[in-house]
Amino acid sequence: MKKNFPFHMVTNSPWPIILSFSFLNTLISTVIWIYSSISMFMILNFINSILIMML
Repeated sequence: MKKNFPFHMVTNSPWPIILSFSFLNTLISTVIWIYSSISMFMILNFINSILIMML
């Protein structure tokens, strides 16, 4: 059976959901940093987000 679509079908990728969880974690870490001055989590999550975007 031939499938013709008028649009391009892309393959599924795990990176968008991983990046969205990373951004959520960065947001939570920013709130922790504002209230308790612990910036290590925020910096690590920001670096993690940058690395995921480079993939």
